[in-house]
Amino acid sequence: MILSRTLTALCAAPFATVALAQDTDPRPYDFSDAFYLTNGVDPALLVNRVDGMDGVSVLEDAPPDEDHNNVRVLLTIPAYDHAGHAVYFNAVSFLFAETFTDDAVGREAREIADAFPLYAFPVHDNPDIEIFPKRQEDVIDLRNGYFSNDPLGLWETVIVRFTDDAFTSPDGRRTLARLVWENGLSLDGTPVIKDAGDIENLTADGFMTQRRLNRDGSEGPPWFACPVIEDPRDGAIARDAFLAAVLLDDGTPLPASPEFVEQFDCLQQTGEFCDNITEPCVVDLDINGAVDSGDFFRYLDFFATGDYRADATGDGDIGADDFFEFLDRFAQGC
Repeated sequence: MILSRTLTALCAAPFATVALAQDTDPRPYDFSDAFYLTNGVDPALLVNRVDGMDGVSVLEDAPPDEDHNNVRVLLTIPAYDHAGHAVYFNAVSFLFAETFTDDAVGREAREIADAFPLYAFPVHDNPDIEIFPKRQEDVIDLRNGYFSNDPLGLWETVIVRFTDDAFTSPDGRRTLARLVWENGLSLDGTPVIKDAGDIENLTADGFMTQRRLNRDGSEGPPWFACPVIEDPRDGAIARDAFLAAVLLDDGTPLPASPEFVEQFDCLQQTGEFCDNITEPCVVDLDINGAVDSGDFFRYLDFFATGDYRADATGDGDIGADDFFEFLDRFAQGC
């Protein structure tokens, strides 16, 4: 059952967890029991809560402040925010409906959790509610005042998939082609989705579905606490933290999103963002981390079969102008 797995598998993150006071320890910690209760969550009913002995967190001598305990989170997961910027967050626990306290504060906490979707992208052939393996990083919606209105960093998982119409209808193929040549390819060869607007538009046009887990918990915990790092600089990404990103089989970053791994490494080593980050590559059509003859022949195959990914101009037709557009991009390396 997907969301019953450990936190190591689930949570993913603008390069930005609920902000900790910068005059104390900026690294991510679990919340205190009192802070959970104050914000409508029963800490005794949290599922897979980090405990410092689970391999994804460690115990410190003291908490950084009164709102947190002394369990420091190591597992760091990347995602796109609603506008397509890279962010990081940390997994601390899962929640069932009964985890919310049975009072007005608990009802408000559940409303908050429902207001902040995390869009997860399973590979195209995964069973209905099976998230893993993922084809790309998640998209999280930080609108509606996330950092001021969601003190526990609560999210609801939303599983998104392309519909058959996206691949077979003229409008769907044109839309997917545009996304391929703007964002690049995910692990299963479908276009990467980077922002909430594209999810909303694809859903409205019938090219994407959004699937929420049953609220009764029969498919696993529908909600989880994964606070986003508001400012990952100056030590918030600790030297012993580790990243759970979508990678190629050889452990290298997905060509369409190398920035997640590279910025994490830079923040971890320097405490600052780096400028010399590899640009996303949309011409790596065989998704192997290199632009070479394999991509050229893959494009020829797309072109010969009328595959939507051959529509490099995104105009809905596949012709000579697409071939020359591809050649121009191929010659540039990306």
